Amino acid sequence: LLGLVRAGGEEVLAPGPYNRVRSDDVLIVQGEPEAIVRMRKELGLRERSEVDMGDVRLAAGDVRLVEAVVPPTSDLIGRTLREADFRATSNLNVLAISKHGEVAPSRVAQTKIAVGDTLLLQGHDPDLDRVTRNRELIVLGEFARPELGRNAAVVLGLLAAVLILGGFTSVHVSIAALAGAVCLVLSKCISAEEVRRSMDLSVLVLIGGMLSLGKAFEQHGLSVRIAEWMMGAVGSLDHHPVAVLGLLLTTTVLLTQVINHVAAGVLMAPVALSLADALHWSDRPLLMAVVTGTSFAFMSPVAHQANAMVMGPGDYRYRDFLRAGTPLTVLLIALATVLIPIFWPIGL
Repeated sequence: LLGLVRAGGEEVLAPGPYNRVRSDDVLIVQGEPEAIVRMRKELGLRERSEVDMGDVRLAAGDVRLVEAVVPPTSDLIGRTLREADFRATSNLNVLAISKHGEVAPSRVAQTKIAVGDTLLLQGHDPDLDRVTRNRELIVLGEFARPELGRNAAVVLGLLAAVLILGGFTSVHVSIAALAGAVCLVLSKCISAEEVRRSMDLSVLVLIGGMLSLGKAFEQHGLSVRIAEWMMGAVGSLDHHPVAVLGLLLTTTVLLTQVINHVAAGVLMAPVALSLADALHWSDRPLLMAVVTGTSFAFMSPVAHQANAMVMGPGDYRYRDFLRAGTPLTVLLIALATVLIPIFWPIGL
């Protein structure tokens, strides 16, 4: 139900559950034809074919029509709007969903939501603000500088403490970061629910699975085999550091475009260690090549979640990522191949 038009011409846009329907009201509805026919029969409604819809506004006052993108932190991912009970919990109307630039206005409630999907929403300002604060959706075309909260000083202090502990003491950086995160919750800078919502379960499962796969690579010698293949590929160049780093970087970058940066890093790290052991090199430059290569996620929408998020709103295609990302990737691989051995020497 998008709106009501009263007998006197008064418009009620995005009506809520407490708006009463009166006799002779005109209901503005959107949905599948069979659902509308069924609603007419069950509720005893009569179609008003003489109504000029061009004169009916769907946005006025604090009711707006906006586009919103589904971020990686949204609980809607992998569910339909009906399964998430989105209408009841958000008080917003979803008029259409765009997936990778293709608009699917029909069967909106049955469409599985994915990262980067664009939703056309109708609703009141407070409801739109609420879904934005809850990180369910990102409303496009708007930017408001967030105000500093009362705990801003505490957050900055904890950040400084983590950096000092991890960088200038014997405390491992992972322990310092975990302690800082716990202190954020204990000081009520963030809630436990916000912590839960910020964690992407699919990424955690992916990391767990890839760690197991990486362990299997080591136990069965697959990482050694791949390292030997790479050594053979650059053998004609007498295992020159630039050639080895360039091949390792290129392999990692290409893998990143196919399976995403997290999985590529977990898979290629054992290969880098095996390669360093076989060549009697320090493992730091080779591991930095893997870490750097996984960050060159410019050539594919699946390489990084940020790419998937902008694909729909920007109406991009795979070829757009290839066209824009390939020259940049080649340039960065060349720079990284030269700079990594300078900052992290090859010798043990």
